[in-house]
Amino acid sequence: MCIRDRRYLYLNEPKFFSYNGKLFCISKRQYDYVSRWTKSVVYLLPPVPEEYFLKPEEKPVNKKIKITFLGRIDPGKGIGEVIEIFKALKNDSRFECSIYGMHIPEHKESVEIHNWLKRQKDIRYIEIDRQKYSPAVEEFVKNVLKENGVAQEKVGLDVFDWVSRQALVDAGLNIVNGWPCMIEARQIKTRDELELLKQSATIAGCAFAKIRDEWLKPGVRECDIVANYTKFLLENGFEYVPALICASGRNTNPYRRWSTDKIIQDGDLVIIDIAGAGPCGYFCDFVRTFKCGKSKPTEEEKEVYRKCWEPLKAAIEAFKPGATTKDVAEKFPEYDDDKYGTCSLFQFGHSIGLSLYEGMWISRGYSLEYPEEIKQNMCFSVETYVGGPKYKQGVRIEQSIFVTDTGCEIYTTFPLEEEFLE
Repeated sequence: MCIRDRRYLYLNEPKFFSYNGKLFCISKRQYDYVSRWTKSVVYLLPPVPEEYFLKPEEKPVNKKIKITFLGRIDPGKGIGEVIEIFKALKNDSRFECSIYGMHIPEHKESVEIHNWLKRQKDIRYIEIDRQKYSPAVEEFVKNVLKENGVAQEKVGLDVFDWVSRQALVDAGLNIVNGWPCMIEARQIKTRDELELLKQSATIAGCAFAKIRDEWLKPGVRECDIVANYTKFLLENGFEYVPALICASGRNTNPYRRWSTDKIIQDGDLVIIDIAGAGPCGYFCDFVRTFKCGKSKPTEEEKEVYRKCWEPLKAAIEAFKPGATTKDVAEKFPEYDDDKYGTCSLFQFGHSIGLSLYEGMWISRGYSLEYPEEIKQNMCFSVETYVGGPKYKQGVRIEQSIFVTDTGCEIYTTFPLEEEFLE
């Protein structure tokens, strides 16, 4: 078992059991998903193993649980968190912790960590030669699969680079696309995952407050707003921020999805889209539209805002267990998606979690004809946009929700602009 970062251990530490050489699942839902893709899967619970009810010191130790970090000795790649975890486990005889690492001689911090690891007696450290890094990784992965009797099975990769994939194929492994299986299993969230998604949204909400109350003023550039909120998010727990969207004035209609060096003027409508990986890598994604300066919204701007919010509100209210993506898509405004069968990212919804777009999409372009069932504890970001030749500026709003047992709950709680809805 490889632990690459604290995210995996955070969510799975309570679930460790002695490994039996096969892929094991500890819930019926996991088993149902994974068994579609491989026969080497075992459903462990129920029954609950007798050892579950014993104190840690009373449990028999049949086989150590191996936790291995394989990668660069680089503070930016999580090695610090891995060392913290290994330190916490050093006195627990159930675990065998190893680090297979390649340090970077040109990086002072990497060298310091490398030298420190070589002196440790409680952490097994195997140095990988920089020039032989790729072959060592391939051989390591292959040996682990052999030891557990699955080297001839299909090996699914969900996130990879093509060089690594080809190297594993050359090593004789049967590499297949693991994304469909993984993404289907990730659509329904656990309680812990829901809390992490809420944390990400709360931090982003604080960034929106800073934008509205401090940073947004006539004379600043769109890219200045993006720089400020990106810095804020990274300083407050985000891992990275891939979507850098601030569109103002003429850039809201037609909608320009990224930021420019355009100077924001008094009276401009400003669309801000914050999407990024927050605590433990769980994404937030929601949009607000503000008006720059002290002037009140015009009647036209109020009309555009209402036309954007009202169908979005109706779409959100359509989410409930047993409903389908068709029920939601029917509430979206008609758009070119109806004509071309597309998902243009203007009137749509998408599942969200460890990825910004996590498998399920909702669009009038195809959800009306190919509906999918909505289930409890699924999470979605849902958004609408209104612009076009009739209006000077455009409005975009996005909310994130999770499906409850009776409906749904909005967890992107930063308020809308009430002046536009009066």
